[in-house]
Order: sequence, then structure tokens, then C-alpha cells
Amino acid sequence: MPDVEHNGVTTVPALQQEETPPVLSRGEEGGTCTVVVVDTDAEFITLESEWNRLLSTADVSIFQTFEWVSTWWMYFGSGGRLNCLVFKIGDRIVGIAPLFKKKVRILGIGVAAHLQFIGCWLSDYVDMIILPGYEPNVLRAFASHLRATSGEWDVLDIQDVNERSALVKLFPGILEERGFTVTHYQGNVAPYIELPPTEDGLLQHSRGYNYRRKVKRLQEKFKASVELYRYETDDVKGAVEMFSSIHGGRWKSLGHPSAFEDERHRAFHIEVSKKFAKRDWLRMFFLKVDHQPIAVNYAFNFHERIYMYQSNAHASDEIMKCSPGFVIRCIAMIEGIKEGMKVFDFLRGDESYKYREWDAVDSRNYLIRISSPMLLNRFRFALFLICELAAKCKSRIRFERYEYRRFTIIKSPSLIEKLSYLGSKTAQLLGMGLRFIIRHSPLRSLVEESTTRAKEESDGS
Repeated sequence: MPDVEHNGVTTVPALQQEETPPVLSRGEEGGTCTVVVVDTDAEFITLESEWNRLLSTADVSIFQTFEWVSTWWMYFGSGGRLNCLVFKIGDRIVGIAPLFKKKVRILGIGVAAHLQFIGCWLSDYVDMIILPGYEPNVLRAFASHLRATSGEWDVLDIQDVNERSALVKLFPGILEERGFTVTHYQGNVAPYIELPPTEDGLLQHSRGYNYRRKVKRLQEKFKASVELYRYETDDVKGAVEMFSSIHGGRWKSLGHPSAFEDERHRAFHIEVSKKFAKRDWLRMFFLKVDHQPIAVNYAFNFHERIYMYQSNAHASDEIMKCSPGFVIRCIAMIEGIKEGMKVFDFLRGDESYKYREWDAVDSRNYLIRISSPMLLNRFRFALFLICELAAKCKSRIRFERYEYRRFTIIKSPSLIEKLSYLGSKTAQLLGMGLRFIIRHSPLRSLVEESTTRAKEESDGS
């Protein structure tokens, strides 16, 4: 069963990468980094070829590809306005910040202009695309542009930017030098593992024993097979529908709704998967039992890294005892090693299986929030925070309602256990609200100073 069969009749080779961008001349290296604002869909589409040239050398994730960003904008950009920044030295593009602007409203009245990165909330990593070596030039130009246009926006959010990014390492300091107020804190974690060069290196010790035992048990009790959807000649739409069914069945069994019940969300994944298949980035592995799909690993292979967007299993208790989710992830890793992949990235979320099965190591994602320095904008920023806190409370309460349902399904708790659960969750939510208020108030600096002092005293002792 570990041998993977391609589902289509014919295969297409991976598309050739775009040409390496020309090396900048000495005169261009020393030139001024200018900013061009792209604010129409027609102009945005014309960026694709230059975008891909820049992408071929920049240190970015799959979520900065033109395919992902442009498809997100097509499906989720309604109500916003493009504000894509293109950074140039001479005639050469050295950086892109794919932004959009959206009005935050109270009772239909616009109270703040919110700048965000295209792909926010759906992308596990948000980032700029910068030609290596030009990070300081581009980020200084970005900060100067924000200062020059500070009357046109109130809040810029860079959400889920990874600690590897120059935006985390350099940008907050550059902004503060120019008088901006910057809120910078860790949000999600994104666990990952370094892949060994061989399958034997991956399946050592108890992990290999468990994998082979689970596969053997599946083969003895059921008719098990694995299918891979990878190329544009495959039925990619059907694969996404199968994935949606497994994902939805799993979450509904735990009392949660599935994001893929939303037609727009599902249509986005069909479209982007087709585009990724054309570029040979799509890897959708299915484990089937008696011809029925019961587990999936939906991932993207890009720049020697496997991005595991989703991995789910949903089947009878007897089949689930064979750990189909673990098995399909092993198969995805094994096939990735054969292709020369070096990292398996589990993406956002600290689910226990990532550490239990694979000893994954965390990388950290951050939120960088910048507010305009103008006095009137600060008032609008305060209104923005009120709106955001209200939206967060509403979203969190809805989420916790589903979590409570999940708790009762899995645990069948007593009345005392239910009350204890509700008490702990209430305390947790109050703590989260308090931290939000502190982060965006003058109390923040006092708390940070107190924490730093306590750490120094602890280290000194």
C-alpha cells in the first residue's frame, strides 16, 4: 500500500521556473528605492511575470505566490481596495507588499481605514517579497511611504508573519525610528520538522514500528489503497470535494461546523489547487478503505518545503484504531523525501499529534500592528480597537460554544466537570480580553518593564 499511484491517465512535467532576475548594476544598487502603488485589478494582473521572477530568488512561502495571492483577492477581496506596493531601484522591482485597504464600520459609518496583507486569516504565513540583500532598503522605503501617506490609513496589520521574516527582525525598529506606534507580539505557532535524506531516517525506532504495524493492520482487515492528486490532468475539483467531505465529517463529529460548508471557501480551494497543480506544487494524498476515502493529507511542495495545509481522517472506530491520519502523513513525508523535500511544515496550530508523533519544533508567528501617527487617526484607531474587541468577543464565544459541544461529545462529563470546564474557559477568556487591552494601552510599557526587571533579577540570582 505505501506505493503511490498517480490518479490520472497521463502526467505533465513540472513547469520550468521563471528566469533568474537580472543582477542589479552598481548604479542601481546605490539608487533610491521608490514606491509605486498598484490599485486596480488590471494593473495587478500585469505584475505576474515580474512577481514570479522575484519569487524565484526570494525567501518566501507558498502563500506569497501570485497564484495564492491573486486567487484570494478574487474570492475574498470584496469590499476592499487594492493598495499593492511595488518597490523599485531604477527599473528593477526589488520588493512587493501585496496590501489592500478596507473601511471598518460602526452602524454602516466608516470609522477607520484598515490596511492588511492580501491573504490575511487564510494564509498561514503573511509576508512581503523582497530580493535577498535588499531588505533594509525596501523596509525603509516602506516606512517612509507609510509616513508620507499617514492621512490615508489608520491601522496597518501584518498578521501571521513568521519569525524568519525581515518584517519581524527589522521592521518594528525602522518604524519606531520614524515615530510610529508599533504593537508587536507573538500570535500562533507553526511546528515543523527537518526531513532526513532517506525514508529509513524518517521511520526510525518506535515511529517506524508504529507505521508498519498500522499499515499491516489496514491491509489485513481492509482493502486499502493510496491515491495522489498532483497534476492538472487529475480531477482536482473532485479531489477538493473529497477532501471537504472528510474534513467536514471529522469536524461535525466533534460538534464543530466545517469551513468548507461555505461555497466561496470551497471554490477558492478548487481554483488555487488547479493553479498549483499546473505548477506541480499540489500534493493531495488520500487513503482509501474499501474504495472509500477516509484520510487525506492536503499539502503543497514549494522551495524544498512541504506545507501541510490540512490533514484529516474520518471513519468508523475500527478503522480509526489503525491511525489513518498518521499513516497518510507518513506517506506524504516519504514521497516528499524522494522528491528532495527538506522540511515538513505543519503550519499554524499546536495540535498535540504534531509533537507526539513527530517531535515537531515550534516556529513563531507574530502580529505587527502599526497605527498612523496623526492625531485624528489616533482617535480613529481607538474606534478600530473597540470594533475589533467586539468582533473578537463574538467570534470567540461562537467558537467556545462549539468547543463545549465537542467537550461533551468526547468526555460525556458530569455536572461538576461541566461547571469546572465553564469556569476555566471563563477565566481564560477574561485573561485574553485583559491582555488585548494592555497591549493597546499605556499600561503595556509598564507591564513590559516590570516583566523585564523581574527576568533580570531572576537571572541575577
